[in-house]
Amino acid sequence: DLAQLPQQMASDIEQQFAVPQVGLRVWDVAAAYADQPYAQGVSEDVKLFASSLTEPFCGLNTGFEAVSWLEAPFSVTSLALIPLRSGVAGETGSAFGMLVLASPDPQRFHSGMGTDFLERMAELGSAALSRLRKPLLFSSFDSTSGLVEDGNAISQPQNNLHMVFDNQDRHLAREIANQTIEPLDILCT
Repeated sequence: DLAQLPQQMASDIEQQFAVPQVGLRVWDVAAAYADQPYAQGVSEDVKLFASSLTEPFCGLNTGFEAVSWLEAPFSVTSLALIPLRSGVAGETGSAFGMLVLASPDPQRFHSGMGTDFLERMAELGSAALSRLRKPLLFSSFDSTSGLVEDGNAISQPQNNLHMVFDNQDRHLAREIANQTIEPLDILCT
């Protein structure tokens, strides 16, 4: 069940890697997931902070707002804040979520630790969770393409499903195209 994926992911990370606390939030999700707990309680400051990270942050908890997503926020001494975004680790662009790994051990997550594994975790988590996102649609199109804006949807005289993605989300577009049975036209601008 796609709606349960974020909770399952957090639980699996907690158990398989013996992480005392794991928190996860995603934003800009499709309407079907907007009421889920993992899509609630994210401020614009957190979204901007997550988007500003070019790699996972590892270090002491100095009062990060994302710690409030955890069951026992006052016990967190060290943490890893992992931005979730389309593409591979190191790419810039807007984050659509953040994963928080937290521990009462001040040495568990520190600034000198390698982040290769956390970056790979971010790539895999982002790819899986990107299915929760709403498609990115644009308001202007090439008139020769035949695409017409219809409110928030894109339509064309045929019965095919049409989605338009920003070029930075071409990985998401490819994933959707590979998983659909219906005819699907994708335009990356």
